[in-house]
Amino acid sequence: MVRRLANARLAGGTTYDALVALTAAEHDQVLLTREERATRT
Repeated sequence: MVRRLANARLAGGTTYDALVALTAAEHDQVLLTREERATRT
């Protein structure tokens, strides 16, 4: 997982967001957000 984040050039707070997203995906859960900036990802 660390390599995947590094390859995507993610750092800082985005790594936390990525870990949350990966955890949700691993458990077949839909990740919801009210953050408008997240809609592009």
